[in-house]
Amino acid sequence: MRKESFPINDKIASELAEACAEQMTMPQNIDNRCIYVNLSMVRLQTVLYLPKLIYAKGIAEKTGCRVVAITWRPNESFEHMLEIMGIEHLCLEKMLRKNVLAGVSAFFKTIGFMLLDGSGEGLKKLKIFKMPVGGPLYEDIIRTSEFSTIRSARNKICLRKIFHILWMLFALDDHLKRNKPLYLVADDLGYHEGAQIMIFKRHGAVIRNSSWEAEDRVLFDKKGRIIRRGEMSNLILHKKIKNAEPDIAQKADDMIEKRFSGMNGRDIDRAAFKGKRVLSKEELCEELGLDSNKKNVVIMAHTFTDAVFNYGDIYFRDYYDWLEQTLETAEEVDNVNWILKPHPSRKLYHENVDSIEEMYNRHKKDHIFFFDESVSAKSVQYLADVIITIGSNAGAEFACVGVPVLIVGKPYYAGFGYTIEPHTVSSYKEQLKNIMNVKPLSPGQINTAKMVFYVNNTKTETDGSYTDDFAVFLLKLYNDMSEESRRRLFESDKGTLESNTKMTECVIKFIRTHDIKKCAYYMRGIKRGDACDCWDD
Repeated sequence: MRKESFPINDKIASELAEACAEQMTMPQNIDNRCIYVNLSMVRLQTVLYLPKLIYAKGIAEKTGCRVVAITWRPNESFEHMLEIMGIEHLCLEKMLRKNVLAGVSAFFKTIGFMLLDGSGEGLKKLKIFKMPVGGPLYEDIIRTSEFSTIRSARNKICLRKIFHILWMLFALDDHLKRNKPLYLVADDLGYHEGAQIMIFKRHGAVIRNSSWEAEDRVLFDKKGRIIRRGEMSNLILHKKIKNAEPDIAQKADDMIEKRFSGMNGRDIDRAAFKGKRVLSKEELCEELGLDSNKKNVVIMAHTFTDAVFNYGDIYFRDYYDWLEQTLETAEEVDNVNWILKPHPSRKLYHENVDSIEEMYNRHKKDHIFFFDESVSAKSVQYLADVIITIGSNAGAEFACVGVPVLIVGKPYYAGFGYTIEPHTVSSYKEQLKNIMNVKPLSPGQINTAKMVFYVNNTKTETDGSYTDDFAVFLLKLYNDMSEESRRRLFESDKGTLESNTKMTECVIKFIRTHDIKKCAYYMRGIKRGDACDCWDD
């Protein structure tokens, strides 16, 4: 059985655990329920997992429950560190292999699906215990395989992965019957973890998403699906925008200019701008060979395999299917220039099979063009008459400079009156056929777009962000890493042992000179320990 990667010097890991144990209360075990911390999708890097463990320890102090950390695979070094901190460990691979009956249930469920349906659309609708786990399974498969889309699940890769995840879910359900969950500290809302969250909900756990950056609610729609981050941010923004400063245009302009210069946002945001060529409309028209008498429609592609339901249950099978059908329609509409722009971070997500270049070559026409990756996305503001996206940040960014945006999903900026939002495949394609009639945004719409962008990108404690000294300290450690180190951290644990060890040494010094029980992670954990299933900030 493969081991969980824990890239850190053993001695330093033990020192970290001892520094934490000296300050944080050991479990009293006055309650037979557990506080679970899901690390099954978390890189075991100190800045990523430690805030979750501290948060859970705060809940434990209030409730007297045991804390249990979840990983996929065993790792003696990590388990030893957890033991010093008074935290138990649940290894999913060990758990499912001890539960043969769960494997039998998973086998029959998998074979039944393959025989009766077996399609990608059918996989998205798959349920166990009346819970819609199919969407998360679909995401997990294309994120961890060479697939960019799933037309048919009747292949060895899908068969193996569906069976494996279902086995884990059935085994986890059985485990939670005997080890009742009070809380689940989650991380991601999609992939296999999204399905795990549904199992915890089935057993009555209070569920919070708490990372090193922010704490979020985890809510479900009427169909039992998790409301994803884009939708959740949208719900919050519609409330926050009512109390926003009436005139924040200047602040928004400054924020946008810094974004277009690659100076703010996440690494994935900056990658679209930083260190790339900025061209004028005339230069782009000449370089791409555009017809200067036509309007320019820029299609902002998503990474095919990353969180494909992050903007809700879109009416396309996935990102790949959306782009394929968009280009099929674009072939028929030759009265505009269609410019396909690939996502700047797509290579981090194994986009090698069914690549966007291959798709472009299949649909290439005299009026369909490809945006060179050496050109900064800032150039789009000079070129685009319309932008098309499912829900990328680009839609929010370029609306601030007056470019109208057509969206398919529900990102944070949906529903504010400046986006075009068709609600069916047929209405979407009808919009594409009449795209040349789309008018620029009005001054009022632009002002709203700026307010939405600014408020969403200005994080405060009231919206769940961690802004105390310890959180700021961890963020600085992360940002001080080289871009190459952050890329390695994102892609895999390989090559990160040295940087992780150095960061951990800094964290140990911080903990030994501060009262860690006063940090926001711990204090919010204590607050959540009241076990009220509500958002009470």
